[in-house]
Amino acid sequence: VEWNRRVLTAEAAAPRGLAYVCRDFGRLGLMFEEEAEGEAWLRKATALQPDFSSARVLLVYLYYRRGNGVRTQVEARALLEARPDDPETLNYAADVALLHGNLAAARRLFEHAITLGPDSRNFYRARRAKTGLGFVLWQQEVPGAARFLFDERIAVRTKEYDDGLNAWGPAYELAAIHAVLGQRPEALTWLRRAAERGWREAHLAEIDVMLQSLSGDPEYERILRDVRRQVAQMTLRAGKIGFPQ
Repeated sequence: VEWNRRVLTAEAAAPRGLAYVCRDFGRLGLMFEEEAEGEAWLRKATALQPDFSSARVLLVYLYYRRGNGVRTQVEARALLEARPDDPETLNYAADVALLHGNLAAARRLFEHAITLGPDSRNFYRARRAKTGLGFVLWQQEVPGAARFLFDERIAVRTKEYDDGLNAWGPAYELAAIHAVLGQRPEALTWLRRAAERGWREAHLAEIDVMLQSLSGDPEYERILRDVRRQVAQMTLRAGKIGFPQ
């Protein structure tokens, strides 16, 4: 919050830099449960930079959580139309397709992303397109191909975690993979480790299809409560974000 506010007051801030600040404040607004402020910042981010995928997809998640199907679809279309051949955008669009249960569309998008860039990522889900494709194949009852992708990602992410790389990302992705495989104790252990390394977006975990099998588990709910308590403390220190000027 402090550093983003400094950028807002910098005279030389370029539109692209301002868009990033607006995206950051939007993300924080959703995390701090200041949804109206978060939405306003995200709308300003996309106004400054219409093809800003990581801002646009947060609007999709926001409207999806609200149950606003029309706005969800509008933002989802705008997301993909703006950058149809960008691997990260394709990864986001595939995630949106998963939210709506459209496995076929998600598979096409993940596969397209992988052909363009094997390391294409989802910034908020902390995972690569290969993991998303593995989930789709698992749901489509192609377990051999799914396990091949999952085993590759488990090896990569476990090493990253052991080496202290990429903050909470490795642990969160490993939690998601183990949840899909039905390995609940392992999934919960990794999700707790993600929280220990800084993961704070419980509101996005609640709409993460790869974590669905954990819903209702007392330990899973305890982890989310602990994360929200930490976010509440962060909110007090940071102060109210407010609306964009």
